[in-house]
This record gives sequence, C-alpha cells and structure tokens, in this order.
Amino acid sequence: MSGRNSEQMEESFELALDRERRFLELLLDDPALSVLRAKMPGHPAVLRYNKISQFLDQSYSLSFPDELSFVADILSAGLDSMTMATAATPEELLKSISDQEVLRQLRNRVTDPHQYHDQMSAFNCWTLLTSKGIHAELIEREGFPDIRMNLPSGQEWVECKRKHIGSPISRIRKIIKKSNNQIKHADSNGTGFVYITVERPEQRTVLDDKLPTVIAEYIAEVRRELNSGASRSVAAVVIAWDDHMVMGEPPAHTLHVARRRSACHFHTSPRRLLGVPKESLVLGRTVAVYVNWSNQVQPGPPLESIRANNIVVTQLFRQECELPGLVRSVHAFAVIEQPDEIVSYDLSGITVILATKWVRSAESPFALIAIGHRMGDKSIEVDLAFRAYPDVLPIIGVSNPAEIFIKFVERYGLMVSVGEQTGLFIPSGRVTVPVGGPAGFVQVHNPMNHPFAVCAVCKMERGVADVHWAFAIDNYRYQRDVKQRRR
Repeated sequence: MSGRNSEQMEESFELALDRERRFLELLLDDPALSVLRAKMPGHPAVLRYNKISQFLDQSYSLSFPDELSFVADILSAGLDSMTMATAATPEELLKSISDQEVLRQLRNRVTDPHQYHDQMSAFNCWTLLTSKGIHAELIEREGFPDIRMNLPSGQEWVECKRKHIGSPISRIRKIIKKSNNQIKHADSNGTGFVYITVERPEQRTVLDDKLPTVIAEYIAEVRRELNSGASRSVAAVVIAWDDHMVMGEPPAHTLHVARRRSACHFHTSPRRLLGVPKESLVLGRTVAVYVNWSNQVQPGPPLESIRANNIVVTQLFRQECELPGLVRSVHAFAVIEQPDEIVSYDLSGITVILATKWVRSAESPFALIAIGHRMGDKSIEVDLAFRAYPDVLPIIGVSNPAEIFIKFVERYGLMVSVGEQTGLFIPSGRVTVPVGGPAGFVQVHNPMNHPFAVCAVCKMERGVADVHWAFAIDNYRYQRDVKQRRR
C-alpha cells in the first residue's frame, strides 16, 4: 500500500504520517505513547499511533473486503497532518502555544478518551487557521470560545464543536445558540464563527460529489438559525466533513481517496461582519492510498451482515456481491441513502425496494442497482446489487430502477418457477411449503449448470408461503461482462 496527496506539499504522504505520529507523542508528552498504552490500550490516540506505525513499518495485513476501516483511518491521519502548516515541525507547533496553562489543559483533555475527538477538532481548526497566516490563539477559559483570532480589524472568536452521528439534527441550532452566548460573554459586541466537524459514519463511502444527505440536513438547520435573525454574534458557520471514495476492484490495485470538505454559511444580519478572509474558511484537502491486494477472505463461514443506522447489508449480499469483488457493502449503503432514483412496491406487508445510482467515476461508467426489502417498520435489508453497463444494456440516460432492473434480468436472468408460474421474473406468487423447506420455494432452470444467485422475499404462514420478487442471475455471464470492462 502506498500513499500520495494532492496538495502542493514538499513532504510525502509517509512523511506527513510520521509527522502526525511525532505530534501525538509531543502532545501527550509520552514517547511512543507507552504510558498511555499501558493504562488505556483502546485510547483513540493509541489506536491511531499503532495504525500509523503499522503503515510506515509495512507490518499491516489487509484482506478484502474488510480493509476499509484501516485504510480510512490512515487517510484521516494524513488529512489531520495536512491541516498543520507544513513548514512547522510538531515541536515548533506546540511551542507556539505560549500559555503553559492552555497546553496543560489541552493535554489533560486529550488524555481523556471521551474528550479526545472533541478537543482535537478544536486543535485542528486552530492549526488550519495558523496555516493560513492568521494569528490565532487557543483559549482555555470557562464560558469563552475555543479560539481567539487577532486580526487587523480587531479580535474575533471561534467556537469548535464536533457533531456525533446519531445525535438529533436539531442539536445544530442549539450549538449555534450556545456559541453565540459564548462569543457575547467574551465580547458583548464581538463576532466570530462556529466550526462544526461531523464525524465520518462507519460503512460509508461516496460515489460522486453530491452533498451527503446528513450534511445537507445539518446545513438546512444552520440556515434556519442564521436566517432567523437570532444568534447575531455568530457571523458564519462552517460545517466540515471527510468523505471516502474507493476506485478500482481487487485483485487489481484499488485507489482509496479521502477528502476533507466544508461548507460555509453566513448570517443574514450579523452583529458585525467577519474580518477573517472568506477564503480562510474554506477547506480543501485530499489524500489517496493505493492498495495492492495479496489477501482475500478465504472460503469459510458466511460473512456477517452489516448494519448502519436503518440499513442492513445482508449475508446474501456479502457472499454474492461483495466477496467476488463485484459491489462493496459501502456502495450498497450509498445507493440506498443517496440514489438517483428509488421506487418501492408494497406486497402484502413486504416492501420491495429498488434504487439506482450512476457511477461515472469508473473507467467504464455503469448504473448500480440495489435490491432490498423491508417488512413493516423494520430496517431496509439490501439483498443484492448489480452493475448495469450501458454498452451491453439499452439504458443510456435511464435512471428508472424498474426499467434498468428489467433490462438487467432480460440479459442475465435464468428462468425460475414459483408454484405454477414460470418466467425470468415472478413479481408475486404463492406456494405450499415444500417438504425440503424454504429452499424449494423458487425453482431455478439452469441448463448450462452455471453458478447463479437467486433472490426472493418470502413470508410463511400456516404452511403457505407468499413469494415476492423472485429471479435468478447467471453469475457466469454477468461476471464475464464485468471482468471484461475492468481490463
């Protein structure tokens, strides 16, 4: 695995990671974090330090499809290192904190695993501002904002917060109101901005540059508050987040790209306009890591299903779609959460869901179609997902999930039977539960004896099964087309 970054930096990605590792040692005043590791081996700083060391020493072991967490953490460490002024060493950076009481409190807080990420959010904002030539100071004073900026126009303030995934969206407005009070406490006629970092959700990657759904919801709340006429000491709010993109498929080398992105929104009637340059509030960082595969999960027990909020990627999906390297679980989450189009079909208490998303960043662009279901008010379970290529299917300019699905089944489907019904696709049928159990609900006609994937949503009651959305895909023909477009 090798890394690079897109900034015009003198140092390599590896040197940036080494700088981050050295910074952690100095920040915690603990060489190799040996003291902290002995007390709290699961501390976030220790885990980061260990992963950086594994990467730099090349002692890591990556196996598809479960490498994403390690790679994402390495990219996050690289992005954090890049927020610092690259001309400054970690020693020089910490020496620039002239107030020793501030440094002492900072060290106390980052030692606490529950405060670590929140405190590092403020620290990263401070290093970002100083890297842009702004004279900024960390402030550790009860009731005051985290940072004071000393500008030609006077003092301005920055309050830093970290938004945890899963906390209520409405909390954004409470954060702004509280920050407004802190700025007013520091200076009754003062002004400043709020810097809110949103933690990266697990099991999430992006397929395009669209604003993530959760970020769009946060921004909507920010706008409501800044347009309300309240919180006038908060002249602007910056929402910052990281996203992760995966390009390429194993066993070929895979490019993992992480971007630190931001959106800035200004108050419609602030107490005073900001003196800090608007360009200083814009983040733009990108790092990338190439992964060359040597390991893949070997045959054994089925891969476990994965849950993220109200979406579950099933064992069927992981075995049929992810393990062969066809569609990743993280991409299944992405297409359900941010589809180009999504449709649902209510079938006797079972809702079948089809979602599509065009992936244009791939060498051979394709439409990704995900198929899932939901029973009652339960989570959406993603059963299968497929790549539909426009050079073999008549789907150019099409995003309608039903249309793409039918075209896909017409090309790659095998005939199936449910009771007395036979066809490439059986929307709904009813059968008596066979002696052999559920495996006999759907009969697949496979004259060439090719490997196949079969999908059906079944609901059994009193010896009778309602079978919905039954179809089978010839994996030999489908995977042949996919492999040809990866060359």
